[in-house]
Amino acid sequence: MPYCSLPELRTRFGADEVNQLIDPDGSGPQDAIADAELTSASATIDSYLAGRYALPLSVVPLKLVEVCANLTRYALHRNAVPELVKERYQDAIKWLRDVADGKASLGISSSAETPATDSAIEIRSGGNVWHRDASKGFI
Repeated sequence: MPYCSLPELRTRFGADEVNQLIDPDGSGPQDAIADAELTSASATIDSYLAGRYALPLSVVPLKLVEVCANLTRYALHRNAVPELVKERYQDAIKWLRDVADGKASLGISSSAETPATDSAIEIRSGGNVWHRDASKGFI
């Protein structure tokens, strides 16, 4: 199953752009083309993750959705790739290499569980600065 869906791709990059990419001649929606590219992008991602994580992942980090979307968008442009799309593709591949080399993390353990942490957020009050009883005669 792809890390990103076609509706997510349309939400992320705009339905008009995605529809133009998958149906350049206007003959009708070619969702199968996008689905194939999403599956291919997910397979590329898995090839980088396979050495570090148990696949398939039970929890898909949002970063993988972003990476899958950027790889798919790049592939859908076929010939004329805009510079921004190319940069995002290159950034995604670099990040995947960093994950494979252990320089970056998905934020999950190698067994696809969320790592345990003992760091909790704690809020402490410094006490009342203004108190009703201490404010008599102020106004």
